[in-house]
Amino acid sequence: MKKNIILSIVAIVLLAGCNDTKSNNQTQTVKQESTPVVKQEAKTVVKQEVKKISSVAKTAPKEEKKAVVETQTKEPRRANPAKGQKIFARKLKEACGMNGGQVAKKHTQDEWKAIEKTGKIKDEIKKICPKATDDALKDKYIENYFDFFYNYASDSGNIPSC
Repeated sequence: MKKNIILSIVAIVLLAGCNDTKSNNQTQTVKQESTPVVKQEAKTVVKQEVKKISSVAKTAPKEEKKAVVETQTKEPRRANPAKGQKIFARKLKEACGMNGGQVAKKHTQDEWKAIEKTGKIKDEIKKICPKATDDALKDKYIENYFDFFYNYASDSGNIPSC
């Protein structure tokens, strides 16, 4: 909720500061001459918006509040191809008997995406690399493996360095 309020405030302040300007030449003049006025208007608008947001937050049903909190607390994906490549080289390269590029090229990007959507990345790695250990297939590595395989799939045109 705080992030939304802050974003709203920033947007309002920016809009309030832009309303008085017509062109680049006038922008500097207007900002220099009316900075206190613009700031005061922005403060007023911000206060009004904060009151609106607060009143909406107070009157919203608990389910909606919970949904807002859940969407704000979800962490973004932290996986990336470089990390997946590094983990692959350390954990799977020997077990697979081939490098990461060769494993990634077993499928196209669409195929890797379909495998990921069905949650079968572990199974596919096991199929390609039967000697892969459970330690190498921990859940915390799977998103990184997927990003690596997807980024270097047969139709991607990318070539990994491992």
